[in-house]
Amino acid sequence: MAFRRTTTAIIASGVAFTGGLVGCGSSSDTGDVTTPLKVVITEKDGRISPSGDVVRAETGQDITFVINSDADDEIHVHTEPDHEFRVHAAKRLVESFSVDTPGTYEVESHRLDVVVVKLEVS
Repeated sequence: MAFRRTTTAIIASGVAFTGGLVGCGSSSDTGDVTTPLKVVITEKDGRISPSGDVVRAETGQDITFVINSDADDEIHVHTEPDHEFRVHAAKRLVESFSVDTPGTYEVESHRLDVVVVKLEVS
């Protein structure tokens, strides 16, 4: 019973933390990385959301970015190897990747020159 409460608390805090922009379905208690992590990025009128939030992921976990933008941009994930996603105005982009090395990695918008999220991979 304690395991279920812990898992529910993790999921509930992930949704509350991001206002629904980032959903985390993985359970670090079991080491199960089969549930993908989804990060929704919205760029509109020169602003981007999320903006500097910390997103936690497990090594090897599928991470999916869903990007909606009103301008052309490039989203850059500073991992090894790097991931770069070209964003076109008014076209939804869905890209998935995983990170195999623990660490903290910045994800940035090149057009706006800001950190979108910091991926904490453990």
